Amino acid sequence: MIRWDDSLILGVAEIDSQHKKLFEETYELLDMCSKGTGKSVIEGKIAFLKKYVIEHFESEERLHRKYNYPNTSEHKNAYKIFIEKVKTVEKDFAKSRQTSSVLINVNRIMNRWFLEHIKRTDKAFVEYMKSKK
Repeated sequence: MIRWDDSLILGVAEIDSQHKKLFEETYELLDMCSKGTGKSVIEGKIAFLKKYVIEHFESEERLHRKYNYPNTSEHKNAYKIFIEKVKTVEKDFAKSRQTSSVLINVNRIMNRWFLEHIKRTDKAFVEYMKSKK
């Protein structure tokens, strides 16, 4: 299972705390799935994650506007893709009620997409933002 570690710190408290919270909540979801927690509780956690991801991306977009970040449209497209992936997990679980599919899909999304997003896309934005201060 994925876990937060300090190599993911970008140096912007607001972004770092949100990223860390996303990892913690995701880990909790994966742990619930592996332990066979009730399906309604898992649905609630998935819904919370979807909402939190949207709030996080809105927060990043506010910072983009504040610093007139030239690559905002790329970020927005990436955000849409990530949100759709989370919605797909939510829909698939609602249909199948299979926690194994949640484990696989959420791990894939977080490991392949979100980690890379932080390490590349968000890091580039933070470097740009720091150059403008």
